[in-house]
Amino acid sequence: MLSMTRTALIAFCMVAGLVGCETTSLRPPERMGRFQVEPTDVGLDVRFMLFDAADEPTTVMLGSGVIRIEDPGIPFSASSSNQLDTARTLYNRQLILSSEFFVKQTTEEGRERVPVCQLGVFPYRHFRKPPVSREGLVRLVVVVGAGKTLLVDSALVRWPDHIYEDRELFGSSRPAFGGG
Repeated sequence: MLSMTRTALIAFCMVAGLVGCETTSLRPPERMGRFQVEPTDVGLDVRFMLFDAADEPTTVMLGSGVIRIEDPGIPFSASSSNQLDTARTLYNRQLILSSEFFVKQTTEEGRERVPVCQLGVFPYRHFRKPPVSREGLVRLVVVVGAGKTLLVDSALVRWPDHIYEDRELFGSSRPAFGGG
């Protein structure tokens, strides 16, 4: 009799565990959207949203990615014809994303609270060099689902005049990693 009760208890715990997992599961993201880059006095503030197959906002438990800030005013180097030419790179960083990056924010319409991934501010002082042109191109690649889903977006940002003119705000003008 005791073993039957024990078996029933184990079965109940397993079912309860599965039901609990089901209510906390995330809908996998299918696309990235509402990618926003805002210049501040100290750096670029970056945020975005992820959307599932039903176009509903969602999050990820764990993901990785790369953020890259380029200066489209710098011509591609003669030695490289690819789009990730290091001569144009102002900033490049690998990212590890987790659910903690997502915060609930009220939509512009004020109707609901949705998860927004706030990557934070990327300081100008960490840039490899000052920009040449008045605009920067920010590219973001996010990898989720054990590397099965690749989400890509980009945005142009216009440097505010007081930021663009203060060359001391930006990182060193010396070449990094052998690039120029």
